[in-house]
Amino acid sequence: MRILWATYLYKKGIAKNIIFSGAAVYTPYTECKIMRLMAIQLGVDSNHIFTEGKAQHSTENIYYSLQIAKLHDWTNIALATDNFQIKIVKHFIKKHKLDVKYLAASIIVVDSMDKVTPKIKIKDTLAFVNDFVPITETQSFIYRWRGTIGKNINFKETE
Repeated sequence: MRILWATYLYKKGIAKNIIFSGAAVYTPYTECKIMRLMAIQLGVDSNHIFTEGKAQHSTENIYYSLQIAKLHDWTNIALATDNFQIKIVKHFIKKHKLDVKYLAASIIVVDSMDKVTPKIKIKDTLAFVNDFVPITETQSFIYRWRGTIGKNINFKETE
């Protein structure tokens, strides 16, 4: 759904560029690469898609994507996601005073997108991680929860 939402915002001219973020966390596929392949098939110009493959948690998706935006001197940044994700990351964004707006897909939009979801065929081997180990085997529940709320980010490393 988030890929469809980002593609919609791009095609309407609301977003000029898209950053897809996410490592191979629960499956052996790098999330940002899969999302990029799907968005290209949906008609997004590949020159306007940027990827970040380190993030393992929603807060890290935001943090590392902001680093990419900063590199490109982008000043108008929006998080295109669903209402559930917004609830998870809203406190993190406010706490760290991150200049990020929210473009959450409402339930109506999600329902509409579900009805028009196109058939997407991608070469998923381009995003496959051979030596993949799921996050549930490398991090305890507490450590993963800390990551979910942004406690595993070292802000001093990139400032």
